[in-house]
Amino acid sequence: MNQSRPESSMPEPRGSAAPARGAWVEERRIVGRNATKADVLLGRIGDRPVAIKDYRPRSLAVRAVLGRWLTAREARAYAAAAGVEGVPACLGRRGPYAIVLERVP
Repeated sequence: MNQSRPESSMPEPRGSAAPARGAWVEERRIVGRNATKADVLLGRIGDRPVAIKDYRPRSLAVRAVLGRWLTAREARAYAAAAGVEGVPACLGRRGPYAIVLERVP
């Protein structure tokens, strides 16, 4: 189900650098296959296509421990691979439980 949501419905970033500002438009949501997997939201921030891995819908235990740790770890991995051809850019984190990535066709 495709739904559009204004950026104001996304959580404000805390801690790490915020991704580019603009109106968030959700094009598709892929629900995690089990209780420990993040949801993936495909959409746009302004005119830039992005993918957001989001642990917010998960239980408190998964979100607070696994989600926080995995998003931080993944952000460090993308930072280490910055500039490598074919690797999407990490645009920042949306709070402690979500990471925003450039969407590469």
